[in-house]
Amino acid sequence: NIDFMYALKVDTQGVEPVVFSGLHSTIENKKADTILLEFWPKGMDFMNDATEKCAKPVEILEFLVKNDYHLFAMENIGHPKGPNNGGFLNKFHLNNIPFNNLKEFCMWYYNLEDKFPSEEYKMGYWTDILAVSSKARFSKSPATNLGKILQKYVSH
Repeated sequence: NIDFMYALKVDTQGVEPVVFSGLHSTIENKKADTILLEFWPKGMDFMNDATEKCAKPVEILEFLVKNDYHLFAMENIGHPKGPNNGGFLNKFHLNNIPFNNLKEFCMWYYNLEDKFPSEEYKMGYWTDILAVSSKARFSKSPATNLGKILQKYVSH
């Protein structure tokens, strides 16, 4: 019976579609101002026995967008056992990540694995997605005691 929360973090190693299936009311009613979601297409497909690449990962993003959450992609991440790709992952001006199409955005992670194959690690790349509700309730001052303490160190 939570009325709202400032932040919800979902990082369940590929089981995010199951978690999001139980969050419909929370998202539809914008009870979470922000949601930080690990977006790992290959892991999500693998853990959910997907027959089509990116169906479940894109379904999550589409549901968030449909419910007026704004999506922000964080840095892309590769497993330490994956290939060292010279920082290519986060050179956004070079790697042409298709941010304007959710299916193509998801498939970009599969395609990246094809560009940088690894014999040791075959579970792909991922990012974190920050979803911010259009109804987010952000105040100018921190709302928690810890936030008030930390604010002293970032002010001026």
